[in-house]
This record gives sequence, C-alpha cells and structure tokens, in this order.
Amino acid sequence: MQSFLVRACALVAAVCAVAACSGDATQPGGCSPESLRPAIVVHVVAASGPAISDTLSKGAVRDGDYIDSLRPIQGTVGGIASLGAAVNRPGTYDVTVEHPGYEPFEKDGVVVHGDSCGITQSVTVVASMQPQR
Repeated sequence: MQSFLVRACALVAAVCAVAACSGDATQPGGCSPESLRPAIVVHVVAASGPAISDTLSKGAVRDGDYIDSLRPIQGTVGGIASLGAAVNRPGTYDVTVEHPGYEPFEKDGVVVHGDSCGITQSVTVVASMQPQR
C-alpha cells in the first residue's frame, strides 16, 4: 500500500508539472492531493445470489490505446467490492469486469471529465454481475 501511495504521489507531481499547475494547492490553479483518485470506480455486485468478493473480480478500463487494470481500492461499501483504475486520467472509457461463475460485464462510453490538474470527480459504475447459465 505504501508503495502505491509513493507511485501515486509521483504521478500527481508529474501531471501537475505537465499541466503547468503551480504545485501549491493553496494557490489558485494548484494541484491538490485530493485530485489523486481513480477516474473510474467500479462496485461489483451480484444481480442475484451471494455477495461478490473483490479478491476474485478483475477487469480493465480502456480509452483508445490506453488500458489500465481494475484494482481493489481500500475498503468496501456495505460489503460491495470496489475496484478502481486510471488514476487522475480524464477520458472516455470502456469498462469490463469478470468474476468466476458470472457473465462478463461491459459498459462503454463512460466519460470522466478533467481540468488542468487531472480529473474533476471519479465516476462510479455499478457492475451488476449475472450468473452464468
């Protein structure tokens, strides 16, 4: 977890430098640490049956040639598995999720808006997984 945070902070610094942010979150136009969040957050739920564990769910987000794997994010919400991807990267994403025993889930055209420091807000997708027949 600590390694991820170090990489994530480095990514924000790089994005702010490229986007010409002042780097001082207290000044107008500065990138704040809060801008470091996944562009896409996926809550994986079973359409019916038992709850789904995030440890077995996997997937990806795609925006053109850019692809990022969905990874578990800290904690769950009411027992719902949460996965995230594309940290601080605006775009239009196609989201895919797989889980053993369930049909693959796909949602295309998920738009994440951005500004000079990255994304303005994470977009949440609920992946309602249908059992395999």
